[in-house]
Amino acid sequence: MATEWLTILGAAGFWTRRSGQQAASPRRSIEQLARDLRRLGPKLHAPPPGTSRVKVEAARYAYDRVLGEAATAVGVEHLLSVLPPGDDLDAERTRVESRLWLAGLRFEDAA
Repeated sequence: MATEWLTILGAAGFWTRRSGQQAASPRRSIEQLARDLRRLGPKLHAPPPGTSRVKVEAARYAYDRVLGEAATAVGVEHLLSVLPPGDDLDAERTRVESRLWLAGLRFEDAA
C-alpha cells in the first residue's frame, strides 16, 4: 500500500528538490492544451454507452487537470485541483470553461 502511494505521489509531482522547491515542469503551449481538452472533453461530457464509471472518473481527472493547466496559463484562478468530485467541482469546471471561452480559448469542438 505504501509503495502505491509513493508511486501516485511521485507521478503527481509532489516530490521536491533538496532545496525545498518543487521541480519546474515544462509549460505546454496553449494550442497543445486546447487540443488535449478537445480530445478529453467528449470522454467526460459524452462518454460512449457502456463506458465504465472508472473510465469516466479517469477522464474527469485528466480533463480537470488539463483544464486547470489552461486556466493557469491564461491567468484564470480555479479550484479544480482542490475540490472533491461532486456538484461543487462540476460548477467550478463549468465556471472555468466559461472563463476560458471568454478569454478566447475555444476547445469545445471535438473535430
